[in-house]
Amino acid sequence: MKKLILILAIIISTISLMAQSEKDSSSISRHTIFFEILGSGFPASLNYDIILIYKESIHVSGRVGGFLFPRGSFPLLTVPIEVNFSVNIGKELYMVLGAGLSYIWGGVSCSDCTKLGYNSSTLFTNFRVGIKYQKKSGGIFFSAGLTPLIRIHEFNDPPVMLIDEVEVMKFLPMVGIGAGYTFKKRNK
Repeated sequence: MKKLILILAIIISTISLMAQSEKDSSSISRHTIFFEILGSGFPASLNYDIILIYKESIHVSGRVGGFLFPRGSFPLLTVPIEVNFSVNIGKELYMVLGAGLSYIWGGVSCSDCTKLGYNSSTLFTNFRVGIKYQKKSGGIFFSAGLTPLIRIHEFNDPPVMLIDEVEVMKFLPMVGIGAGYTFKKRNK
């Protein structure tokens, strides 16, 4: 578990350093805000995506998001973090492959668990295979794809693994649909 987080941190740091040395990407818009339904921030998430490395036909981006759903005395918090590789397959259309981590914390609403005050706290590995529409100059952003989640660790002791009296599956086959805005590059 600690090794996975360390490896992800090293990858993101390396990509950030490489991105600082890019010279041919000064004319593209790098910053995107978007809302995704389902996806790696299940059940939904508001996300910030930044292009870290840009080449004409491929780019690498980092994404972080969050969602807080206040459902009575059982709130739900999700935090997805991803690194995505995008390959241009059309003028403004990209195929996206990615991976990351999704942390999901939520009050458990099973009758025995609430008496004990348990909260479900789980870490998932997430993957992404999909497409996105994103103009290099900025503007409207759309994405869609398969975003399966695989449970890698539950932080409860003892593990609760229950949400609404159903065992949390180790593999959650998900689909994500997102829409947002890529901020236009400022002219200096």
